[in-house]
Amino acid sequence: MLLQLISHLKNMAVWSAWNYLSSTGKFDPKHQSYAHPIVSYLITITSCFFLLWKLSDEKDTKPTSTQLKLGIFLFIYAFIVFISRWRQDKQIAIYDMFWQCNVSLIITALSSILGRIDIMCAGAAAVALDQTLYWLDAISFLLTGKFKLGVARYLTWKETTWTKVLTATHHLWFIPLTLLAAEEMPWRSFPMSVWMVILVTNMSRLCIPFEIPFKTQMKYMNVNCVHECWKDIKFPLFHIFDHKGWLGAFVLLNFNWNGGNFVGFLIYKFIADFAYGS
Repeated sequence: MLLQLISHLKNMAVWSAWNYLSSTGKFDPKHQSYAHPIVSYLITITSCFFLLWKLSDEKDTKPTSTQLKLGIFLFIYAFIVFISRWRQDKQIAIYDMFWQCNVSLIITALSSILGRIDIMCAGAAAVALDQTLYWLDAISFLLTGKFKLGVARYLTWKETTWTKVLTATHHLWFIPLTLLAAEEMPWRSFPMSVWMVILVTNMSRLCIPFEIPFKTQMKYMNVNCVHECWKDIKFPLFHIFDHKGWLGAFVLLNFNWNGGNFVGFLIYKFIADFAYGS
């Protein structure tokens, strides 16, 4: 009887937590307070780190001075990113920290301080596709004056502030600095990154709607492209599950994202092996 009661209470607690985290849409009142974004973000970031910690093969590690410096720098930079966006978007800025690139900043910062190289590189591998395309988009802008791929075109949107432009620079230097500090790109980091992307994309879909009312307008969210492929990317195949059911969007998003990340991972592993003779 007691065991049944305990089991029932556990089920109630899990169901209550699920209901609290779940967004019912753009007009859900929880998105207008600080409580929901803070709780959902803390659950996401801690779950992500402990998942990677359990998957890590490294034990009793000590960070190098370069890794310590990288970890401290990334924490300071992530704090600046958040504060600059909070001043403009208030509580919605916390949802902005769900973007995989921002999650990777925190995960790699913490793992750098702890000397866990495989977790550091999992953070880099999780954004290998996005940040490689970002480089290509940046080069196309320098050559033609246009972001041909569309990945970085949001920098030219009329609502994009100069502070958001400045705090988007990590798309260009995050992976190179991680490789510099790690001096390798372990094979095990890629499967770890896959689990990381799966967790973060699912939490983004669960907790954050496609858009949220803010001041006098609807603010485009679509964090981690979990509701539709990024609107500046025009390739039709990537849009076939836009605003469709969770399962189809999840499969297509993670197939494209993790498949692209694997190509990027191979490129960066080759660079690391060549540079450091691994």
